Formats: sequence, C-alpha cells, structure tokens
Amino acid sequence: MPTTDACNREVPSWLQNVFAGRDTIQSWIVRLKILDAELTEWDRHVFGADIETENIRKLLHSAITLARNGMPYQQCWCDPRELDCPLCKGKRWTSAGQALKVLNQQQQQQSLG
Repeated sequence: MPTTDACNREVPSWLQNVFAGRDTIQSWIVRLKILDAELTEWDRHVFGADIETENIRKLLHSAITLARNGMPYQQCWCDPRELDCPLCKGKRWTSAGQALKVLNQQQQQQSLG
C-alpha cells in the first residue's frame, strides 16, 4: 500500500520516509492517551493520593498537542524547485500546525474581504 499524507494523497518516493513516520508518531500519541487514562484511574486509588495527576495529565495533553501539531501532515503545494518556500522552508511537506496556521490566515482574509 502506498504511503499517503493526511489528505490521503500518495507521497513521492523521496518523502515516503517522512510520512511513514506519521504512523510512529500516531502510535506514540495513542500510548500517551493510554497513560492519561491510567492516571485518571490512579485518582481512584489510595496509592495515587499524593501524586499530582492533574499536573501530569496537563503535561501529557501538551505533549500530545505538540506531537500532533508537529508531525508531517501534507505535501507542500509549492513548486518542488522552490527552495525558499515560506511555508515548508524547502522540506516539501508541512506539519499539521503549519497547515492550520495557513487555514486560519485564509479564513481571516476571507472574513475581511
């Protein structure tokens, strides 16, 4: 099965290693979510009474957000010969955070004009 980006577009061979890493990051996020659920369960037990589970869970949620926003999301739409693309900086792919930032900017421009 071909490697695809988050938009389900097949990625070229020279980006396959980057986007194959999405599965690794996704599985790491799943493990963090499992740990989060386990910490919630600790609150119900005496052994977890003095553990600041809420603070730990906030850190886990931050880690999940950072991983999700930073992982490869889509191929950049720049010309592959363009080395100074302001969005991908020559990587030829964008993270979810970068894509979300562009989408928000486009929505703001549409609402203004």
